[in-house]
Amino acid sequence: MRSNSRLPDWLVKDWGDKAFRIYFILFLCYIFLPLAVLVLYAFNPSEYLTWPMKGLTFHWFQKAFEDSRLILALKNSVIIGLSATFFSTLIGGGLAYGLVRFRFRGQSLIETLNILAIITYGVVSAISVLLWFRFLGIPGGIWPTILGHTTFIMPFAVMVIRDRLLNFDLEMEEAAMDLGATRLRTFWDVTLPLIIPSVLAAALFCFTISMGEFLLSFFLIGHELTLPVYLYSLMRFTFTPAVNAAAVLIILFPTITVIVVAIFFRREVEGIY
Repeated sequence: MRSNSRLPDWLVKDWGDKAFRIYFILFLCYIFLPLAVLVLYAFNPSEYLTWPMKGLTFHWFQKAFEDSRLILALKNSVIIGLSATFFSTLIGGGLAYGLVRFRFRGQSLIETLNILAIITYGVVSAISVLLWFRFLGIPGGIWPTILGHTTFIMPFAVMVIRDRLLNFDLEMEEAAMDLGATRLRTFWDVTLPLIIPSVLAAALFCFTISMGEFLLSFFLIGHELTLPVYLYSLMRFTFTPAVNAAAVLIILFPTITVIVVAIFFRREVEGIY
């Protein structure tokens, strides 16, 4: 008789759990280890990337903040990021609401174009926006970069807010309108408070993308600077821990934003979900 070579269920489950844990740890290392090395070398006393490090220092952060061009680039990045986030969330939220709540001719085409805008290569989007602005006679600068970033990140806001609206309980809106509320009053008093976590998540997503966006900024910023463009210009000629310190700022801004928002909106999110 043929022997049954099937492994016991407990053994399969045990090895499966271990394999998944190993895979998960390797995945986290692959994602976060380069960032950890970047942050660590920002505190390196030596000008060269040597190991082991001979102590820790804030010298390179001080040197970075003494660089007036870096401060200007950081200021421009924050202005562009906040402005593009505001416009993309506002316009994208309205588009997402219209796509979910109404039925009209061309709706499927708009949804397809929104997905296409997300999967389009960044360099293609950057060149197309640059050519369009040149056709209109718009020179490079802060405002063209804001418009370019808004065009690029708005589909992400549409995607996040639309997903929340698709899972929204319409009976709440219907109950409000049955009690005499208009559609606008229902939106402000019922719909918006319930979807505000998703709107906030979309805004954070957009701000994070805008702060680190290089290609659009490189093509549209003109004679101005953003932080990614300035870091690129530094790395073309030299590489010191000051570049690491400036790169830490790119990581720091979205991280602080997420933490602050999570603290202030924790109760609201827990109340809704």
